[in-house]
Amino acid sequence: MSWIGSRWWKFDFHNHTPASDDYGKGSNQAQHKQISHKDWLLNYMRQGIDCLAVTDHNSGAWIDPLKQALQELASEGHPDYRPLYLFPGVEITVQGNIHILAIFGTDKTTSDIDSLLGAVRYRATKGESDGCSECSAVEVIDEIGRSGGLAIPAHVDQANGLFTVCSGNTLGQVLDNKCVFAMEVTDRAPVKPQLYTDKNLNWAEVLGTDSHHPSGTSDQCYPGGEIPKSLEKEFTKYSQTSSNRQDEGLLIDTTKITVGFRKDGGRFRITWSNAENKYEIEEETDPGIWSASEGDIAQRFPVSYSQKQIFELAKHPQALLQVVDDAPAVNHRDWQLEWGELVSKYLSICAQYREVQAGLQEESVIKGQLEDVKRKLEVFEKAGHADVLREYQLRQNQSKAIDSWEKT
Repeated sequence: MSWIGSRWWKFDFHNHTPASDDYGKGSNQAQHKQISHKDWLLNYMRQGIDCLAVTDHNSGAWIDPLKQALQELASEGHPDYRPLYLFPGVEITVQGNIHILAIFGTDKTTSDIDSLLGAVRYRATKGESDGCSECSAVEVIDEIGRSGGLAIPAHVDQANGLFTVCSGNTLGQVLDNKCVFAMEVTDRAPVKPQLYTDKNLNWAEVLGTDSHHPSGTSDQCYPGGEIPKSLEKEFTKYSQTSSNRQDEGLLIDTTKITVGFRKDGGRFRITWSNAENKYEIEEETDPGIWSASEGDIAQRFPVSYSQKQIFELAKHPQALLQVVDDAPAVNHRDWQLEWGELVSKYLSICAQYREVQAGLQEESVIKGQLEDVKRKLEVFEKAGHADVLREYQLRQNQSKAIDSWEKT
């Protein structure tokens, strides 16, 4: 892994491929349905998607080919390739025309989806959005759980959604089902049914594009820690050095920017020079007397953001986490140093472990030899040779004693 600390994963829980009969609906549907498996994956990679649940209407036909295409893209080194985790799934239409997502682990295949569709008695054409299982919503949810998958009611606040279609006992049975603990929403603040509120439920809310079109993937994420894309042009324009009054740049060659900062009862100032393109930190040691001070500006003097920057950052959760990591209270840099020390210590212990393991490789051989010696000794003792040996040793000692007496 190439990151440390908190991280957001951009996960599309609901999308479609040409395996769904309504994929690419419109004047160019036939052309859209000719998209290759690799191009379909690359569309999501270009949008910065990390995880993807493949959830066609009552079909898992594209799951195996997508897995194969993903492996080929990784080995080919395509310039737009980025790691992407595929989660096999399916969008099942159940009695009452309710849509339920079934999402499984990355090891599942098209065959597993076919088995699930058979278990819920789906007998219509695979891929049809109008096809319907012969089972109720509760029966389908139970079967998804038995198959090792997650059951997620799809777009609950829209057409064919649980909250817009169901009521009374049917809704109550689904709400009471312990296999459901998440729902897909399209409105970030959907109005929940009163029954949902009365039962004090707090299902996790997930988002999916429900994309039926090659260009229907979500917008690209903004990686935290940089200037938001929407502000880059404006920043570049005004941070230029102007040569005359007609230029848009706000700087001149001799521009110096000084920022005052109060911290822990002390006063500091940070000065940046356009001519030298460098900064210096100074601390007021006595009234009116400034002395040079060391350190990193971002670490020592964190600043808040303008309303416009906050608005842009709020669109991208990863950027907000970067702000948290940079905060002095989190002290992420010191944590990184400590982490590096622990990693080095761990690697050293691993090296010692390998040495011990190498020394223990002969253990089984030596134990085997010892067992052979013990068996030989047992045979030797049972044959009476031990008594003869003791008598022989006794006579030897007596003989040595006589010889010693004779010499004296």
